[in-house]
Formats: sequence, C-alpha cells, structure tokens
Amino acid sequence: MVLGLRAMLPRDRAPLARLGVELFAEFGDYSQALPIWLRSPGHWCRVLADGSEAPVGLALVTVTEGPKRSRQGYILALGVQDSLRGKGWGRKLLKDSIAELHRRKRQLDLHWIHLNVAASNRPAIHLFESAGFRPSPGEIARYGDGEIAINMRRALD
Repeated sequence: MVLGLRAMLPRDRAPLARLGVELFAEFGDYSQALPIWLRSPGHWCRVLADGSEAPVGLALVTVTEGPKRSRQGYILALGVQDSLRGKGWGRKLLKDSIAELHRRKRQLDLHWIHLNVAASNRPAIHLFESAGFRPSPGEIARYGDGEIAINMRRALD
C-alpha cells in the first residue's frame, strides 16, 4: 500500500470525521466534536492517505490561549488505522505537526505545544516522550468515558 501525507481537502471532512470516531471510540464519543473541529477556522489537519486518496490517519492541530494570555500549539487528535500502527506513520504525522507549528511560531508567537493522551495508551505516551513531550505538572483531565488524560507539553524551540 502506497501512503503519503497531505493537507486536508474539503472532501476529506466526512471521511476524517468517521475515521476519527473509529480511532478514538475507546476514549469517548467524538461524533459531535470531530466534524466541528474539522470545520473550525484556525484548526488544520494533516492526512495520511492511501493510494486511492482515502484517509487512513490524521493529525488535527490548533492554537489555543495559554497561561497569561500566551498562545500555544495544541494537538487535538493524532491517530492511524490499527493495521498501520507501529510502522512509523504516527511519528511522521507528529513530526509534520510539530514542523507546521514551527513554521507558524513567529507569526503566532507560539512557545509551547500541548496535547492530551490517555494514561492507558502506553505506545502513544512513548511516541510523545520520544518527541520531547513531558507531562505537565498538576494538569490532568478526563475523557468522556472517565479515562485519565495526561496533559503533555514541549517547548517549541
């Protein structure tokens, strides 16, 4: 299977929303949030697509307001289909997302990148740690199903 990364196209919104619901089902119901995120100004999505251009992975990124009115990059969602896990595609999506935030760093005055990851998702935690993310002290949230979400961050240097 030939795979490649590309920007999200308008025709991708519905397939990506379905894919995201499938990828993140164990952490809650994303059927309402994902379509909104995919249409929201200021959010951008990188797509991992197969040879037929069908989405098989995604990285959804935005910019949020942080402490003291600072701005920070935020990775809302990152995932690939089960059959593609462990093959480096999640890492490529993550590196691509970080690179895009670097490109926008000066224009948007960004200093940090944040994300949340399920405490039970050891492979994802390892991926994020290998990219320089560390748990944010005292910042723990919960997903819709009650699962602990660890807030992680890294400097955007």
